[in-house]
Amino acid sequence: MRTKIHVAIFIAFSILMLFVQHPVMGRQKAFDFALTDIHGEEFQLSDHLGKVVLINFFATYCGSCRQEMLELKSIWQRFSSDRFVTVSVSVDTYQDTENVLLDFVKEYEMNWTVAQDIVGISSQYSVSAIPTLVLVDPEGYVAYTHVGVTREPTLSQEIQGLLETTTSTPRQRTDMIDFWRNYGMLFLVGVSTVAIISALFLTIRYDKNRKPKTIYTSENLCRSRIRLLEVY
Repeated sequence: MRTKIHVAIFIAFSILMLFVQHPVMGRQKAFDFALTDIHGEEFQLSDHLGKVVLINFFATYCGSCRQEMLELKSIWQRFSSDRFVTVSVSVDTYQDTENVLLDFVKEYEMNWTVAQDIVGISSQYSVSAIPTLVLVDPEGYVAYTHVGVTREPTLSQEIQGLLETTTSTPRQRTDMIDFWRNYGMLFLVGVSTVAIISALFLTIRYDKNRKPKTIYTSENLCRSRIRLLEVY
């Protein structure tokens, strides 16, 4: 009986640990945004589900940002646009006008989307320093965040890993993950609570109904002999 109770408690604890450590539970959904780039083209993050999206927060006056553009150019050339998208967002909407950004794009040969942060995207991603890079996986979740200059080998390894781990269609996987996030927590907490309460109830009931064990000491044996003598 005692063993069964211990097993029940262990199972309940394991379920709780699964809930705490499950990778889906800790993932952060990337903030969906829409903006118009410096060429008048519309860009919306959610339109690129199924691809890895690199969001680059920068400013033209930032020396580290300029240095990182060379790394981003190598990344952009390496990965196919069918599976990888880059968008650079200037956080300095006062100094980085469209004309300034056009000259900047021409200087660094940035053939990807470049836009001003006129809708407060940087605040949604908690950007406190530049350059900041955010990698969004094909399911629309934040996978990596880098502050400061990030080198091409690091980015290539992370992007390749995200592309290789996508095994099913992004929309199907996203729907399954959203369902798990919404209802999986309630299910696991409910099952764990029932298991723990049941185990505690069984423990209390077992201890209450258990017969006390007779401890044989020398004093008990002497008393038994005295009672036997009195009978005879």
